[in-house]
Amino acid sequence: MVWILVTMRTRISLEEHMFSVRDGRFDSRFADGRLSRLAISASLIALFSSLGCMGLGGPPPSSDTSPETVDPTIYSRVDDPTDPYRYKYAEFRERRARDQVDPNSPDPIEWYGARHRSSEMAWGDIEALLPFDWVAIREEAPAEVDDLFASLRIRLAFDHPDLEIRQLILGAGGLLPAHADGAPGAYIVIGGRGEISVDGEAFRVTRGATAKLEPYAERRIIAYEDAPLRLLWIRWAPGGDQAYIDSGYYLTGANQHLQPAQANFGDDYDFWGEPDTESQEIDSTRPAVAAAANSIYAREASARADALEALGESGKLYPKVPVFGHADEIPWLSEETLRSGGFFFSDDVGSLGAVVDRMIKIARHKAIFRATRPDGRWDFNFSQSAWGARSTYVEHSHVIPEFYYVLSGPVIYGVDGERHESLPGDILFNNSYSPHLAQGIVDGLVFRSFSSTFAPNGDRSVFDRPGFLTEPLPNQPDSARLADDILFHPAE
Repeated sequence: MVWILVTMRTRISLEEHMFSVRDGRFDSRFADGRLSRLAISASLIALFSSLGCMGLGGPPPSSDTSPETVDPTIYSRVDDPTDPYRYKYAEFRERRARDQVDPNSPDPIEWYGARHRSSEMAWGDIEALLPFDWVAIREEAPAEVDDLFASLRIRLAFDHPDLEIRQLILGAGGLLPAHADGAPGAYIVIGGRGEISVDGEAFRVTRGATAKLEPYAERRIIAYEDAPLRLLWIRWAPGGDQAYIDSGYYLTGANQHLQPAQANFGDDYDFWGEPDTESQEIDSTRPAVAAAANSIYAREASARADALEALGESGKLYPKVPVFGHADEIPWLSEETLRSGGFFFSDDVGSLGAVVDRMIKIARHKAIFRATRPDGRWDFNFSQSAWGARSTYVEHSHVIPEFYYVLSGPVIYGVDGERHESLPGDILFNNSYSPHLAQGIVDGLVFRSFSSTFAPNGDRSVFDRPGFLTEPLPNQPDSARLADDILFHPAE
């Protein structure tokens, strides 16, 4: 669910208004790719900047009454006479209706299904998802191939024409040696500890770590011996249509300012349960092994070099984006920043003071990865979000496509009028103008998720490029062997 940023008179370009904050100040790091003025994310801006700005220039925010319970039906009462902001929601609805018939607005993307339950999907075919020359590799190292297949699980959990989400597990102590893939992508670690190397640069990773993958970047993965390493591997079609990023966002529910007391966050909230103390650049504990001359791995390495040469300078899509990062390096959006006046406020935006006040207390959000192009625009944006127990983010919509990847549940995600009780691993997709909402349904349960927006209609041919295995397969330790029915999200 993209957070909302609008004025009543003009459509605001999100690209002009992306930024990052650290300790309440603008952060210049996105000047070199990670989180700068153009880097917090369409998702990040919306919740707080729109709502924060609406609280300025009008009445002061209302006091936080924090009722113990709230009737969840109030969030759909769009004409509720007791809602002091009903006129504002009505303005959003009118704007949405105008934009849907405006010939200058981008056409809605091709419709794609809303709910995808990965826990009910079978693990995928490794040979299909890692398109190497498996016939030749198996001829040269049959035992090592069997070892790898016993230690690795991959599935394609989401297969949109412009974006894929793959779930990957590498068994404890296992090694997926150096290989390359032709599409741009990113890894996000969600479980375990290990090492990821990209083009020879190694990084120790824990939950919340990210790694950028340029086309044909050589990457290798090591899982430490104490537990399997679990990654999301996201790939996207680059060069997407930026008009979708610049288009409208609409808050169309009701009573967002009314939230239960248990939804409030404490100052010490940690998304992953404990702070990261390990992620850092390192010398790999298991350096890459050189391929023998004339081996299949040497031939694959030569083919990769040819593919890189064919791409030329265009192969470096996001040169200013750091290869590695960690979510803990990035602060949550703060109350100080929300109310500092450093946002892109408009004089014609009315007051939603109590909405701002409650949002600050019940939600946490930060952008953790963004694929920023040399021209300053972006193809893919990834954030982590948390909402307090029993809170609700009311119905809203936008033109840019978006997915939510659920990390805790059960929680209700509503899309296009249907309510889905969602569990970890579920993916909810929001098409252009699809109304959607989120609602906690369990006492004491903070509902966590990843959210992502992307510029659609990019170069989809990248998904058809071959892959290459450029390092000899090793024998895997017994500890790396995985059960056939292993869960990507083990019960918490």
